[in-house]
This record gives sequence, C-alpha cells and structure tokens, in this order.
Amino acid sequence: MTRECSNAVQIQKSLKVNDDIEVSASTVCRALKRNGLAARVKRKKPLLSKKHCEKRLNFAKRYKDWTVSDWNKVVWSDESKFQIFGSDDHQYCWKCLKDPLQDAHVKLTVKFGGGSIFVWGCFTSSGVGYLVRIEGGLDAELYCKILEEDLMGTLHYYDLDTNDIIFQQDNDPKHTATRTKQWFEDNEIEVLSWPPQSPDLNPIEHLWNDIDRCLRALDIEIRGKDMLWEQISNVWNETALEACSKLIETMPERINDVIKAKGGHTTTLLIEDQYYLKKASDHNHAVEASRAGYDRILIFTTAENLKQLKISPFWIMDRIFKIIPTIFKQLYTIHGCIGNENLCIMPLVYVLMFSKSEECYRRMFQDLIEYSEEQNIDLQPQFILTDFEKAAINTIQAELFQNM
Repeated sequence: MTRECSNAVQIQKSLKVNDDIEVSASTVCRALKRNGLAARVKRKKPLLSKKHCEKRLNFAKRYKDWTVSDWNKVVWSDESKFQIFGSDDHQYCWKCLKDPLQDAHVKLTVKFGGGSIFVWGCFTSSGVGYLVRIEGGLDAELYCKILEEDLMGTLHYYDLDTNDIIFQQDNDPKHTATRTKQWFEDNEIEVLSWPPQSPDLNPIEHLWNDIDRCLRALDIEIRGKDMLWEQISNVWNETALEACSKLIETMPERINDVIKAKGGHTTTLLIEDQYYLKKASDHNHAVEASRAGYDRILIFTTAENLKQLKISPFWIMDRIFKIIPTIFKQLYTIHGCIGNENLCIMPLVYVLMFSKSEECYRRMFQDLIEYSEEQNIDLQPQFILTDFEKAAINTIQAELFQNM
C-alpha cells in the first residue's frame, strides 16, 4: 500500500475505499511510526527514466578520471529566466485598526508577477563571459547568432583559442539542431557530449542561483524588465574569478556523486555551504546541509544538544535577521529547557536559512529529524512555541511531528 500511497491521508482514503476500514489520519501516522516509517518532504528533482540514468552513469564513468585541469578547458553555458517580484513570502506590519493604509502597510505587487526576462550566459576558468538578454523566443537561428557574437566574443576577451576549449550545453532542441551542429563544425569547436536531465552536473546553475539571491537582497524595488536586466547584468559582471574557479573544482565530486547514485539523483552543495561545513567541523559541531530548491539550509547542533531537546517539555522557536552572513536570509533557533531543579531556556539548534518559504522549513525539520535518527534520538515534541510565521506554523502542524 505504501507504494501506492505517499502520505497518511491517502492511506486513510485507500483503507476506506478498498477495505471499508475507517480510521483517522492521526491513527495512520502513529501506526506508520510504530513500524519504523517517518514523514519526509519530497524533493524536487528532474524526472529521470532508466535510459536517463544509464546515460548519466556512462557520462560520469567516461570522465571519472578527469582532473580539475581538464575541466578548466570547458566553457559552461545555459539559459535562465528571472522574474520580477519572484518571492511570495508574507510580510507583516503593525497598524491601528482605524488608521488608513500607509505605504509601510502595503506590499506592492504587479499583475502576473511583474514579468520576466530570459538570458543566456557562459563562464570559463578565467571568469564569466558575455551575458545576453533574449527578447521573445529562442530558436536555432538566434542561438547561432549568440554563439557567433557572444561566445566568440567571450573567447576573444579572454584570449582563448577555439582549439583549446570544449563547449558545454544541454540537449535543448535548439542546441542540437542541424544548423547549430554545422556552426560548431564550421568554427572547429568541440562540444561536450552532455547527458540528459543533468542540471546537477552543470556548475553554472549555482551562478544563476547567486544572481537570484542578490536580486532578492537588494534594498531597491525593481520596476520593469529593463531595470531587472540592469541589476542582473551588474551582479553577473561582479562575479569574482574565485567563484568560477571554485565551481569548476567541484566537477570531480559531481562526477563521483553520479557514479555513487548509479546515474540517479544527486545532491550537490553550494560552494558557500562547503565553506561553512569546514568551519563548523573545526569546532566539533554537527552540521547538516541541504537545499530546498535553490534555498540553502545549514543546521548547527550537537548530539548532546539533541538529547536535551528530546527530553525538553517544550520547544521555543525564534528568528534573527541582522547578525547573519549575507548569503542567508535568517538565523532560526530552536530553544529547549535544560536542568531539573533550576530550569533554564537555552538555544540548542541553530539554522541558517536562505528564505522563509514553507519548503525551506520542511527541509530543515526533515534534516534535523534524519540527523537525530542517526544518533538514535527520537525527536517528538509535545509543545512548540513560535511567533506568527505562517510557513513555520504550517510545517510544524504537518505530519513531521505526530505526537505534538
């Protein structure tokens, strides 16, 4: 039944329809837990068929012996879409009920999300290349024009010879069209044979993520597509050479991850995450790192802290925004009660989060539960006190904690 049903509500309905058994979803949750199952958030990943996995695995095996020096020859490329007002996070304010609305009481929105723009870009081991704003659709003819002007312009800018580079692109139809193939042949440029459904292998995805992060962190309001393009260009052109180098240095690890997964899904951490992991391990803190979509999550705690959290009669959640690294949105803390006679409230878990989305909170709680289970610690709080953060409340009330 569990293969047909993915959550307690579906199992409840299946029992009623197929077996005429009426039970509550809570009863199903308790039964699942007694049998060693736990609620988990489904991760968003590209659809991988058996054929996709085979091609990804073959690609990884073919390049498993490549060093960073080999990968430095590759010019990485991709297209991406950026949207105005991309965040749906709730914002709150204080006002008297009888007072009229002021500017500070309103979150401005634009119909249909304010529009979006489509861009093409590439980067090399020498730095980022040209960035192109694409008006309308992108077909093989326009793509070849971009290659002619902007790819070749990038190579000329960095004094790179076409015989010394390998060009990477995904398998989009415009990339593999006859006209496009002829262009590469005419210009004597080798194209890396890329496996399908493999954004986890392309380091440029992290550059797109960094642009999105910087746009959200801006103190100015982006009005219109032209202003959006201007801000994207500024962030792209300010990308440091070190960032490009570090991304390329992750390629051997990405290849190994695909091999370990037998061509299946992988989880590739961001460069900043790896830095924080190293710093945290130097101080003997247990750290879990993951990504919800493009949202970074870093959890700092210890096994001893989790044991205290387990026996605490209640949890207290709180958020801090000002004293955190700029690549994150907030520092989320989980406090517990410590001591027997002289009780005191202490922070036992620290979580750096890139956003306040419900998906991020779910990912955070799921990782915390998984790490606790590895330490043979069963976290099942009975009471949780939190502020009025809707995404956090919705997550807490979900199936992650059945006994609360």
